[in-house]
Amino acid sequence: MLFRSAPTTTFNFSLPALAMAAAPAPVSEAQLKDRQDWEDKVRQFSSFLHGNREEWKNRITAELANNRFRIPLDLRDLEKEEAGLSRKFLNNPVKWLLPWEEALLAFLRDMDEKAVRRLKQPLKLDVSGAFGRNHVTPRGMTAQTLQNMMMVEGIVVKAGLMQPKLLQSIHVTKNGDDARVESRDHRDQTAFVNSTRAGAMPTHDAEGKELALEVGLSVYKDSQKFTIMETPEQAPCGQIPRSVEVICEGDLADKAKPGERVQVIGVYKSFPKQETDFTRGQWPARLIATSITAIKEMVESPFLLDDVRAINTIAQRDDA
Repeated sequence: MLFRSAPTTTFNFSLPALAMAAAPAPVSEAQLKDRQDWEDKVRQFSSFLHGNREEWKNRITAELANNRFRIPLDLRDLEKEEAGLSRKFLNNPVKWLLPWEEALLAFLRDMDEKAVRRLKQPLKLDVSGAFGRNHVTPRGMTAQTLQNMMMVEGIVVKAGLMQPKLLQSIHVTKNGDDARVESRDHRDQTAFVNSTRAGAMPTHDAEGKELALEVGLSVYKDSQKFTIMETPEQAPCGQIPRSVEVICEGDLADKAKPGERVQVIGVYKSFPKQETDFTRGQWPARLIATSITAIKEMVESPFLLDDVRAINTIAQRDDA
């Protein structure tokens, strides 16, 4: 029996082209470190959730049943998990919130995949508990509290109108038989990310065809600004009450009404203007709300230092 060798086919590749095809996209050492840090935080919070699986399952189910998408998280639970974790979180919440919310969504998907498909809004964490020195009035919002998670109490003195904000724009080709659809996500300075993507709309696709914005198919969310000021009893005697501007989005929009006393929890961030050749280095700072609670709705209103002094003074009176 004779065996014939199969014909061989020769492919000629130039070395530069082969190198370009095989070379992966360059990743900096800082990006690798950030990605590793993100994955570590996701695993840490996932382990925390699975350690109290039944409790968190009941908590998430109860919130979703009431059409609420902000899952409460107490700082005491973080302290039980790791000593000092709550203080690390309050000092730099942006670093922790997003990976924790990713782990929370993965936990829900593992628990009930159908519930994930029924979600109308992304799951968020509603952090509460003893904030310590991060529990202040608008007068306590200083440069040292920037990038921290703060709990601020005051009275709403001004509230803007609720307006839609673009989250994802949908674009379709204007002319041509084969209609193509492209989407672009938009994030501004209120997003808890280091780099923002917003502004310029795509005008042409990869093939050079002109694109048109589909307003009706684009995705939006509600947004509102309001201002809270020190209450008369909290402001020092003879000084003008201080105020701070709050930005709230999604289900928190239109929750605070002028004249109400509220407790707002959020991240205090600076809003630098567009880069120019000259700057004074002074930018406005605003509180990005993650929770808004009316004082009248609180079962036990927390006592302030002035309240304790007033109680002690009344207790020492003869007619007490």
